[in-house]
Amino acid sequence: MKRSAHVAAALGLLAGAGGLAVLAARQIEPSPGATTQPRAAAVEATAATFVGADRCADCHADETRAWRGSDHANAMARAEGASVAGDFEDRSFAYAGTTTTFRRRGERREVTTDGADGGLATFPVDFTLGARPLQQYLVPFGGGRWQALPVAWDTRSREDGGRRWFSVYANDTTTSRDALHWTGPSQNWNAACAECHVTSFQKNYRAANRTYETAYSELGVSCEACHGPGSRHLAWAARSDRTRDEAAGFAVRLGGDTFAWSFDGKAIASRVEPLRAGAAQVETCARCHSRRTPIWSELDPRAPLADSHRAALLEEGLYFPDGQIEEEVYEYASFLQSKMHGRGVVCTNCHDPHSGATRQDGNGLCHSCHAPAAFDTPAHTKHRAGSPGSRCVECHMPARIYMRVDARRDHSLRVPRPDLAVELGVPDACTAACHSGKGAAWSARAARQLYGAPRRPRHWGTAIAAGRRFAADAQASLVDVVRDASTPAIARATALELLARYPAPATIAEAERGARDPDPLVRRAAIPLLEGAPEATRRRALDPLLVDARRTVRLAAVSALAGERGAPTGAPMARAIEEARASFAESADRADARVDLANLERRLGRRDAAERELRAALELQPTFVPAYVNLADLLREAGRDDEGRALLERGLALAPDSAALHRALGLALVRGRRTREALDHLAKSSALAPEDPAGAYVWAVALHDTGDRAGALRLLTDAARRFPAHEPTRAALAAYAGERR
Repeated sequence: MKRSAHVAAALGLLAGAGGLAVLAARQIEPSPGATTQPRAAAVEATAATFVGADRCADCHADETRAWRGSDHANAMARAEGASVAGDFEDRSFAYAGTTTTFRRRGERREVTTDGADGGLATFPVDFTLGARPLQQYLVPFGGGRWQALPVAWDTRSREDGGRRWFSVYANDTTTSRDALHWTGPSQNWNAACAECHVTSFQKNYRAANRTYETAYSELGVSCEACHGPGSRHLAWAARSDRTRDEAAGFAVRLGGDTFAWSFDGKAIASRVEPLRAGAAQVETCARCHSRRTPIWSELDPRAPLADSHRAALLEEGLYFPDGQIEEEVYEYASFLQSKMHGRGVVCTNCHDPHSGATRQDGNGLCHSCHAPAAFDTPAHTKHRAGSPGSRCVECHMPARIYMRVDARRDHSLRVPRPDLAVELGVPDACTAACHSGKGAAWSARAARQLYGAPRRPRHWGTAIAAGRRFAADAQASLVDVVRDASTPAIARATALELLARYPAPATIAEAERGARDPDPLVRRAAIPLLEGAPEATRRRALDPLLVDARRTVRLAAVSALAGERGAPTGAPMARAIEEARASFAESADRADARVDLANLERRLGRRDAAERELRAALELQPTFVPAYVNLADLLREAGRDDEGRALLERGLALAPDSAALHRALGLALVRGRRTREALDHLAKSSALAPEDPAGAYVWAVALHDTGDRAGALRLLTDAARRFPAHEPTRAALAAYAGERR
């Protein structure tokens, strides 16, 4: 059947070069560092050498004593003596059809469990990871690689359900065929764990032979992990005149960020002095206490996170739309949302920097800034004094469980909003623990009865939720969030990122303003939206970002400009391309970095280089879906669609529940005129990802192309009802409905 112009355009959009078939490879895994100074400054900062915690103890006995018992000190140790908490006396644990056995051979511990091929194998235990509330174990895997075992020891007391082996997976069905199996990249210590469990981490991946020469100065997170190398500090301490160096020989001054607070007759205290520009403490902690992707290995302690890591925004699957924690995301992005962060609170206002413990127990900690006469009373809490509901953290920092046993508190320090829980389906602090089983509607009614009907401004989370689900008011709501300077920068950045779904002159204008925002998260988020802007606008907004002060922004800008019509060709662009390639090369052990580099090379017209990177990504991680989709599309561009279809079929054999692979294969089969097979895959893709309007849209276009206009209209009508702001769906529905029968 002859295709209509609309159908041809739609299929061209979805299957063409750079179309929706090209997936962004953005896996964010734990790993830290930081750098934003010019490279010469970074070299100067790293000229100091690491001296070890024992040297620090000579002068800092109290701090060392507090640190020795901390989670930081016990982040990693050799698996010997008292460092091993688990019971290795011929114990066993069954999960996913495998019985894992733990044995001891003198001082040596070993584990028998399922290996990469699914068969049982015995591994020596070399290191411990963590100490409470659980402890994991590392085994060698050849080539300088260590893997974290999936069965961990629960170090809690028996009364609390501990002293047992358990699987850290959310369920016990992960087998060797799964991408998350413990022998794969997600549990590789060198890439996913080491940077936050040792001091002075150097990954040293050798791509040529796919081996690691990982090095570090000390096991665990010691003094110099935060303060930087200490040799210059020792030299400073030996001087008779030590008053001229505010940072005491270190590259940064961390303790100076805390300062004093004063109530000054008010119920909430304020800083006696404003937080100084460039304060390093929160950014230093963020290197480990954030969900992020490493982009640079050379560490300058003076630099913010945005120069060495790409921090996650409030992305779907990681955070609920109102910013509450969902996946394991650590504390940084939550804290950035808080009013406390906006008023200059830093980590050590609440936590002792050496023990990691809170400075006071219970509500006493909050009394440091919140007058108890105003806040620690039944009039405020609406709960009896001494009851669980009277504890500040239960309402303002609700906890969520990760790795089965590890309760983490949300550091956004928010006012409970049962009304948002009802409206958006987000967690409700009231029913999360204390009033479990009663539901958010009950909480909302109770809050109205206790507090009346407070007149609160519309929360930015409603706009994030609208943007995620293609609601009718999504674009306008997101623009309002972006324009509101009182909204936390990370929320404004998230709104900008979502606006890329709704390209229009108004959103382009917001992105152009965002590209000049003081916060690097906002500047970075504006860039994808500007890719589709008119050439003059794109160049005006993006060219300055090629020389931005923050590396994450520069990398995003060069990826957006590369290969575009009228793209800059001067020295700034050349330097940015070189920096991007260097960044990706440092993460050459990760499939997502290989795909990102391939996308850059593809845009630069270097298709052979792009193909090499995509095939290397599949060698590293045979189940990595974006590599299959992007490589198949690259092959299509080269007239090798048959190879692409075969590649996608191989991918589906390994990842049969991937909506993206079913969609890509369906489109490839459409191009090959194998329509019936194509429709089966497109239908499966839509069923596997019902919240993605593109799935129904592509399926409908293909149905229409086969002559099934009624079926296409049914799909599009339903999709338009569920996703009213999805422009391709609306356009196709209007075109098909207006056709002659």
